[in-house]
Amino acid sequence: MHPVGAFVRWVVLACTWWCFVRSASLACEDLIRPLDGMEAGLLAGRWALISGGFIDPAKLSYFNRRDSASIDVSVSPGGDISYTPRVHMEGKCHSSTHNVTLEGSALRFRDKSNITVTLVYTSCQDCLLLRFDDDGDNTVMRAYLFSRRREVTEEEKAEFTTQAACLNMLPPVLDIHGYIFPNSPSMLWCTFPKLISPKFEIWTLAEPELP
Repeated sequence: MHPVGAFVRWVVLACTWWCFVRSASLACEDLIRPLDGMEAGLLAGRWALISGGFIDPAKLSYFNRRDSASIDVSVSPGGDISYTPRVHMEGKCHSSTHNVTLEGSALRFRDKSNITVTLVYTSCQDCLLLRFDDDGDNTVMRAYLFSRRREVTEEEKAEFTTQAACLNMLPPVLDIHGYIFPNSPSMLWCTFPKLISPKFEIWTLAEPELP
C-alpha cells in the first residue's frame, strides 16, 4: 500500500476509535450522573436490595454471604432523616440506624464522616441507586440498587450492569432471595415467608457491613 494511503487509513481508524471512546465516555457520564433535586420525602419508606456492585473482590465475596437486605428511610416533620439498613445473614438479622442529611444529591452520615453516599440517576421509576464513596481518598467503594419491588425488569438489571461497568466495578450480583423484613414497629423479629411455619430469629448486635 502506498505510504500516503496507509497514513490516511491510520488517521481514519484513529478518528473512528476516538469518536467511539468519546461517545462511550459521554454515555457513561449520562448514566452515572448524580440525581439532583431529590426531595427527602421521596426517600421515605422501605427499599429492597436488588443488586450490588463492588470494586474489591473481597467485598463482593462477603456480599454473596448475605441472604437478603433492605433499608428503611424515615423523615421527620422537621426534616431529620434516619437511615436504617437491615441484613439477614447466616441465620441472624442485623440492623443499625444512622442520622443523615441530604445535601443536593449526597447523603452525609453524621456518624461516618469518611463516607458520602450519592444518589445516582436510574431510569427505574421506583428504584434508588446509591453510590458509596470514601472521602479519604476520593474513591468509589460500592453501589447498591434498591427498589420498592422485590424484582426489577431485565432492562433495569442491564442498565445497572452498564452503570457498574462505567464505575469500573466488577459485574454486579443480584440478590436472588425472597426474605422480607416485617413491618413490626419493634423490629425484634425477622421472618422467613418461604417457610410453612414461620421461623424467628432475635436481632443481634454484631453487625456485618451494612448497605
